[in-house]
Amino acid sequence: MTARTRRTAAVLTAVLGVGLTAGVVAAAPRLDAWGALDHDLVTSQVSQHVVQTSTVLACPGPAELPDDDRTAAAQRSTVHSVLGLAELTPGARDEVLPVTSPRDGAEAAAAPSDATAAANLEGASPLAVLASSATSGPGPWAVRATAAASDAASEPARPVAAVSHLASSGDLRGLAAGACLEPATDQWIVAGETQPGSSATLMLDNPGRTTVTVTVSLWGAGGPLAPAGSTTFVVPALGHESVLLSTLAREERRLALRITSTGGAVGATLAESRLDGVVPRGTTLVPAGAPPATAQVVPGVVLEASEVDATDAGVLRLLAPDTATTATLTLLGTGGREVVRGSETVALAAGEVTDVSLAGVRAGTYTAVVSADAPVLAGARVVRSGPAVTESSGQVAVTVGTSADVAWLPSSTLLRDGSAPGAGGAGSTSAAVVPGGLAADVVLTPVPSALHAHLAALDDVPVDYGDGAPDPRAAVARGTVEAYDGAGRLVGSTKVSAPLGATVKLSLSSLAPGAVVSVVRVTSEGAAAAESTASEGVDLAWTTIVASAGVPGSIDAVAPRSPEPTSRAVTVRQSTTVGR
Repeated sequence: MTARTRRTAAVLTAVLGVGLTAGVVAAAPRLDAWGALDHDLVTSQVSQHVVQTSTVLACPGPAELPDDDRTAAAQRSTVHSVLGLAELTPGARDEVLPVTSPRDGAEAAAAPSDATAAANLEGASPLAVLASSATSGPGPWAVRATAAASDAASEPARPVAAVSHLASSGDLRGLAAGACLEPATDQWIVAGETQPGSSATLMLDNPGRTTVTVTVSLWGAGGPLAPAGSTTFVVPALGHESVLLSTLAREERRLALRITSTGGAVGATLAESRLDGVVPRGTTLVPAGAPPATAQVVPGVVLEASEVDATDAGVLRLLAPDTATTATLTLLGTGGREVVRGSETVALAAGEVTDVSLAGVRAGTYTAVVSADAPVLAGARVVRSGPAVTESSGQVAVTVGTSADVAWLPSSTLLRDGSAPGAGGAGSTSAAVVPGGLAADVVLTPVPSALHAHLAALDDVPVDYGDGAPDPRAAVARGTVEAYDGAGRLVGSTKVSAPLGATVKLSLSSLAPGAVVSVVRVTSEGAAAAESTASEGVDLAWTTIVASAGVPGSIDAVAPRSPEPTSRAVTVRQSTTVGR
């Protein structure tokens, strides 16, 4: 037997899970920022816990325009980009790394783990904030967060980050903001169109250290699409690739996308901008939402007053990817349940993207709940009006239209009730960064845990008739909303309690008067009453709606992230062929 065959190695595949099968080594194995093991040899088999010491986040850059429009648009719009970062674990170390694009004529770093950080942050108590990063260029970026120590007793890093890209004039006038999210290998985005006047670009960011192959699938109003070009893209380590959707599907009025990858995970964001002649109609960043499920929740649906026949009002976009079904739509507002006349139920053909107009719905702030017997996807588009746009002809100024901004809202991952049976008190806190000193509102709605099984509980939410009648029901959900400034100081805090299905809108300027809020954190404190619905648990759906005071009519959303550490399991298979 050779020395090579006598040497025993192990191949370990990390998978999300609880507990652990088979691990082994003198000290606990560790997962680095890219999910790779940092030890060389596993020599025997015993139960062993694996510690994930690091986390990576992908932070998208601004909206991109087609090549033939890029130079002219750059002359018409100046985009101010900001990355905000918070670290919730004292002593953890965060780095902001540049992500390169082939368009820049630059090669991705050969060794991403050795890339030079553009900014650094070290965690402190209660949290540390990098309110406005000194990074060069507009992004994209990767955030690599590492625990203070690499042993099993070390608390994992818990980064939360977001970006904003703001233009006060020109074709790209508006606010495009969004959270930095953990990369994934299977993602869905329900948004976008390629009609004349609209530009939709899928931005793929690889914060990892290996090349990733990405496949994009598209659905339209008529069903699954047969794209005109290649739908497979190679994204290098610490690299970026942008895909103009009009090159794959021209003049599609409604789109949904699935992004899958092999070789590693990627961050996927859709950047959309709209233009009506010379009138800017908004720009937005759209992250991936929740995967197909029989119940979806979309918080933060902020609607302006509109006529029932308005063509540019808010919409709810739905897709049943595999099986035809009938979806039920419920709008939960600050005054109760809003009736969407004529659209309480919507027939969905398999694979066909459907838009449900919210024109004529009373102005207000809502959380949309969609349920069906078969898995569905959901997202919502909201529009906010801006100032009139004028053009000068000699000494005469002529109004040519009204500007607007747009935000696409993904379906939400709920903040779980830590007091519910079987929850174990975990996952009860999530946070969002408010980048660049933006104004922000927190929109929060309590919904039943195991939502699809307890949808009937929402039937008890009283209908809002617009008469200002108070909700007679008792509060069943409790939570705390905290606001922190750029120095990591707590500048405002309030307790929130609400009946099931009652949407709460909280302005951070009221919560922390005079302060510039950089981070908002929401903690679920469980059910406030032992009612039948509360006994099953009450989750919180929430998001932040952001705007810039310097750009009237601007709007976008920053989704929260639950930075609580999740346990990981590894499967260890002994091998005599791996190890050198």
